[in-house]
Parts: sequence; C-alpha cells; structure tokens
Amino acid sequence: MNSIRKNQNGMTMIMLVVTIIALGMIAGVTLKQVWGRDGILSEAQSATFVQSRNMLEEYLNSYYAENSEKFIEAESKAEALQQNTESSDWIYNPSKYGFSSEKYVVNSDGDILYLINKEALPERLRKQVKGGDAGGNNYDFYVEMKDVYGVTKDLKVYYCSTGKDSIMGITVDQLDKSE
Repeated sequence: MNSIRKNQNGMTMIMLVVTIIALGMIAGVTLKQVWGRDGILSEAQSATFVQSRNMLEEYLNSYYAENSEKFIEAESKAEALQQNTESSDWIYNPSKYGFSSEKYVVNSDGDILYLINKEALPERLRKQVKGGDAGGNNYDFYVEMKDVYGVTKDLKVYYCSTGKDSIMGITVDQLDKSE
C-alpha cells in the first residue's frame, strides 16, 4: 500500500510541474499579444492617432473649403492657412520665432514640413486630438518630428511619433520636397 502512495505522489508532482510550464507558456503568449510590438495595446494606441489624424484632416479641409474666399492666392492650401489671420498659427512657422526665413521646417533630407502647432488650434479640437505635443514652438522638437502632426501642401494630415521613420498617414515619398 505504501508503494502505491509513492507513485500517486510522484505522478501528482509531475502533473504539477507540467501544469506550471503550460501556464507559463500561455502567460508568455498572452503578454506578447497584449504588450508586444503589434499587440492589442499598440494597435489601440495606433487607432487613437489615426482617429486624431482623421479629425485634424477633416477639420482643416472643412475650414479651407468654408473660408476659401478669404484666402489670398497661395502656392498651396497649407500656405493659404498660414496667410489667413484666424488660422495662421495652426501651422508652425519657424520664421515667426526667428529660427528660419522659411514659413515651414526643412529637415536634413530636404523635405518641406508643414507641422501643426497644436497649442494654436481651436480649444474644442485641441482637446480631442491625442498626441502632437511637440514642445510648444521649440524648433528642435519640430525638426526631429517627434510627436508631431504635419500636413502636406494639399492638407493631407500625417503623424510622427518618434521621427520620420514612424510616419503614419502618408508615405515618406509623399512629403513635399524643397526645390
């Protein structure tokens, strides 16, 4: 009778170890699905920025369409917004702060960057937009394209979280090039 008990205890210990290993593997897979690079949380955060990007693009294009008679003839829609008194601060203008003679940021690759100055947007819109807090008129934050929303000349909005390589909304080839 004693030998039967030893086998039962031994079998229980093996089953316990196997169960712990299986639970560990399941936990590892679950954590990867939640926290991983393409995990649930990462995808949810990306969706938040896509929603904010779409909201900005809709607002800027609607504003442009509703106020087109106010705009002086400009080379692009982005420049027209900069020339309009109500919307002039919505797009960061480095010449206004003495950083450049241009009304846009030019990065090291020669890309023209019309970057959104979130602080100057209407309060209702600013509260709804997630991210884009590049550091309040600090030229270096805008040049590095860290946590910024930008617009192309035709008001297509994009977002960069950690620089040009993290661009969402357009491809790098769609950035406006300096002449």
